[in-house]
Amino acid sequence: MKSHKAILEDQKAPATALLALVTKAYGSVAYEWDPMTLKAELQEDYKCEITDLQSDKIQAAITILTTDQYEGNIVVFETLNHLLNHQEKDLDEMDPLEAEELIIGLTEAYLIKAEEMGFSPEVRVYAGVVFYNYGMHKAPKLFPQAIMNEMEGNDDEKNAALQELFDEKVKVVNNYLAQCHN
Repeated sequence: MKSHKAILEDQKAPATALLALVTKAYGSVAYEWDPMTLKAELQEDYKCEITDLQSDKIQAAITILTTDQYEGNIVVFETLNHLLNHQEKDLDEMDPLEAEELIIGLTEAYLIKAEEMGFSPEVRVYAGVVFYNYGMHKAPKLFPQAIMNEMEGNDDEKNAALQELFDEKVKVVNNYLAQCHN
């Protein structure tokens, strides 16, 4: 079993596990705390040093759970997907997602939100460009809301590859969470 300290210090800890830890420790009231206050409380209570990446992943999970910004704002969508892929993100520069990063982030966002998400037209177009650049001819089965110019072609292999990433991410998060229950 992973201790709370080990989870907080693990740079590859899924945001889902970090959110579960925060919720168990402080309840949903912590979702409203200032990010620096939450980070300081966690560091004090668990006698550990929390990196900015870990703190940002916690805030990403809270944002996904408590707002619709992930679904509605391109910058938030891109930034949170990077964070869900354990990548630090500078908010001042665009860093377009790769299709694999989008699917991995989307998978964890669905695990956090646990409900259907309605994406804005801007996010759907952004996703369409990502999948077009990946070489897809139509919106992928895992993100059928993506808006893109459909072309003739077979996307079976690419859909299968993205589905494999999705399934693996679900497995990794579930295995990680199973190791966290005290």
